[in-house]
Amino acid sequence: MFSSTGLFRSIICPEGGRCRIPNCIFSHPKVVKADEPQELVAPIATNTTVEPTRGVDSSMRKRRRLDDDAFTVSQVNMNVLSPPTTAFTGALNAHNPRKLGTESLGAANTSPGAQDLRSVKKQVSPPPPRANKRGRLQTEHAGEKRPVVETLNPRLVPNTPVGHGTRLVYLVKLHELMAALNDKLCKSEDPEDTALCVTHADLIKMSLDEEEKLARGNPQVYSNLIRLRMVAYKKMQPDEWRLHRRQQIASNSTIPQVPTDPSPTPVLDTGLSPADELLFLPSLVTKQDGLDRHGYITSPPTPAEIASARAGVETSANWEACDRCQTRFQVFPDRREDGALTSGGKCTYHHGKRIRPTREKADAIKGHKESTWDCCNEPVGTAGCTVAETHVFKISDPKRLAAVMPFEWTPENPVLEALPIGDSRRPGAVTFDCEMCYTVRGFELVRLTAVAWPTGVPIIDVLVRPLGAVIDLNSRFSGVFPEQLAGALPHIFDAPSPPLATASPPPPALAPYGNPSGTITPPAPLRIVESPQAARNLLWSFLTPSTPLIGHAIENDLNIIRICHPTIIDTIILYPSPRGPLPMRLGLRVLTKRELDRDIQTGGAAGHSSLEDARATGDLVRLRIGRDWKRMKVEGWTITDGRLCGPQTNDSKGTVAGEAQHSRKRSRTLRFATDGAGDDDTASETEEDKKERGATEGGLQARKC
Repeated sequence: MFSSTGLFRSIICPEGGRCRIPNCIFSHPKVVKADEPQELVAPIATNTTVEPTRGVDSSMRKRRRLDDDAFTVSQVNMNVLSPPTTAFTGALNAHNPRKLGTESLGAANTSPGAQDLRSVKKQVSPPPPRANKRGRLQTEHAGEKRPVVETLNPRLVPNTPVGHGTRLVYLVKLHELMAALNDKLCKSEDPEDTALCVTHADLIKMSLDEEEKLARGNPQVYSNLIRLRMVAYKKMQPDEWRLHRRQQIASNSTIPQVPTDPSPTPVLDTGLSPADELLFLPSLVTKQDGLDRHGYITSPPTPAEIASARAGVETSANWEACDRCQTRFQVFPDRREDGALTSGGKCTYHHGKRIRPTREKADAIKGHKESTWDCCNEPVGTAGCTVAETHVFKISDPKRLAAVMPFEWTPENPVLEALPIGDSRRPGAVTFDCEMCYTVRGFELVRLTAVAWPTGVPIIDVLVRPLGAVIDLNSRFSGVFPEQLAGALPHIFDAPSPPLATASPPPPALAPYGNPSGTITPPAPLRIVESPQAARNLLWSFLTPSTPLIGHAIENDLNIIRICHPTIIDTIILYPSPRGPLPMRLGLRVLTKRELDRDIQTGGAAGHSSLEDARATGDLVRLRIGRDWKRMKVEGWTITDGRLCGPQTNDSKGTVAGEAQHSRKRSRTLRFATDGAGDDDTASETEEDKKERGATEGGLQARKC
C-alpha cells in the first residue's frame, strides 16, 4: 500500500475511540484516565504505535480500549488546545491603559471544561527539541528571533572600498572616540545626561552603522571621509555629543519621520497686496443651491430626523459595513464582556486608490485594461495588501452624523465684527483642514488646522480628543499617532471673552509665511482639546457668518466638525475635473502639483500634514485670483481706493456693464463646475443671465469709479 503523506495528521479522527483502522490518516489523541492525573499533550502522530492494554485481543492492538470512566481529549473544550485569542480593545490602550474588567476577561478566556480538568492546572513541560533537515535542534519557539550580539567586526558590503584589515583599524578607532564621549555622559550626575548614555552593545552598533554608511557610499573617498569623521569626534564637545544623541533618539522613534526638503519654498506672487486680494473673494463664494446632492449639508437635520436615526441604530444592534473591505461587523460602544470594541477579526484591504487606465481607440480590438491599486499595482478584485487589527466604519448620512454630534450654524460674533478686517484678531478669510480617525462612533475629528488667508499664518493647530473610543487613528492619512495623543498637553485657552467662552485670539501679528532661506525648523508638539465641540468653538472664535471659509472638498471638513457655514469657497469648484462636473473631482495632491508645481503629502507612512494641506488650498485660491487679475488688467480694470473699477468707456454705464459682465462670466463658470451646464463667453444670453445681469448692475451702482 502507499504510505500516508500526513496531510490529515493535525485533524482529530471523526470516529474517535470507535476507530479500528490500523493506519488511520487522522490524528488520535492519547487517552487520559479520569482518576489518573496526567499531563495534557498534543495529538499524537498517526504512524505511532500505541502499546495495547491488558485484556485486549490481538485484533485491536493498535488502539487503547475506552472504559466507562475514561474520556478523550476531543471531549474537552477545544479552546484548551488552541491558543486564546486576544480581543481588540482599542488603538490607544498600549499607550493609555485603562481598566477593562480583568475579572471578566479572565472568565471569558477559560472554558468550564478546562477548569474541571486537573491536568490543566499542572505545569505543562515543553516538548523535546527535534532536529530539522539540517540536523539542527529546533523547538516550538524556533520562529522567535534571538537578539544578535554584534562585535567590532566590519559588516559585509557589496563593494568593499579597502581591505578588511584597514576597515577594522578604522572601526576600532571610531569606537574608541565614541566611547570616550559616551563615558562623560554616563559619569554625569545630571538625569538628562544619564538618559542619553548608551550601553556597550548599543555603542558597538552605532560604530558599525557609522562605518557601514561610509563604506556603502563612494568607495574612492571612503578613507578621507572616515578620517574626517574621526577628527570630528575627537574635537567634539560634550554639548555637541548631547545634541547628536538627541537627534539619534528622534530618528529612532516609532513615529515615521516626514522627509524634509531644505530647498527654498517658492513664494506665490499674484501682483496684488493682501488687502487687494480680499476684494476678489466675494465673486468666488460657492453657491450652495443643489450641493446637497454631492454630500454638502446646507442645513442642520431636524430633531425628528435625528430621533429616527438613533432608533435605526438601536434596531440594527450596531451592525456596520467596513469602510475598507465592506465586511459586516458589530460595534460595541460600551465594550463587550471581554473588552472588545468590534467583532469580525482582522481587516484585509488596499489602502491606496483605484487607478483607472485611460481609454484608447485600440481597446475595442485589444480589450479594456484592468483597473489597478496604486498601493501595490495589483488588479482590482485581488486580496488586500494591508492587514489592520479590526474593521472600521464611516457615517455619511446627515441624520446619523447629527445623532452623534449636532450640526449648528456659525453664530454671530459681535466682538469680532467690531474689529476691522485685517486686524491681528480678525483675518479676512480662513483656510482650514481637518484630519480624521475611526472610532466606535464612526469617522471623528482628531486634528484641526486653520490658517489666515492670504498670509498663510497658522491661527489654530491642535489635536482633538474624539468622543468615542479610538479603533484606528488612520495614521497613514491623518498623520496622528498614539504617542502624540497619549503625551499631548492640554490646549491653554485665554481669558473668556464674549460671545464664545472658549475664544482664543490668534498670534499678535499675521506675518506672511514662506521659507525663502531654506532653513528647517522642527515643529513644536501639538496640544490637545478635550472634545470636537471645543475645537468647533475655537474655530468659531475667528469666524463670523460673512467670513469666507476656504477648503478643498470642504464638505468633508464641515461635516466632520458639524458646521453649516453660509460663506464657503471650495477649490474643487474653482478647478473642475477634466472628466466632468461633480461628483468628479481632483485630489489636492494632484491639483497642487498641476497648478502650483508643488509636491505635498509626500510623507508616506508618516501621513498627511493638515497645515501643509491648508496652505496649499489657500495658495490655489490666490493663484486663481492672480490669473483673473492678469486678464482683467488687459480688459482695463483697475483698483482705486480699495475698490475694483471696471473698464472706462464713453458710456456712463460702462463701469457697471463691465463689472456685470465679469460677474456673469464667473457665475457661468461656477455653474458649470456644479451642474455641468455652462456656456461659452460668446454664447447668447439666456433668460437666467438677463435676470442676473439686472441684479448685478443694480448692486454695483455704488461701486462706480
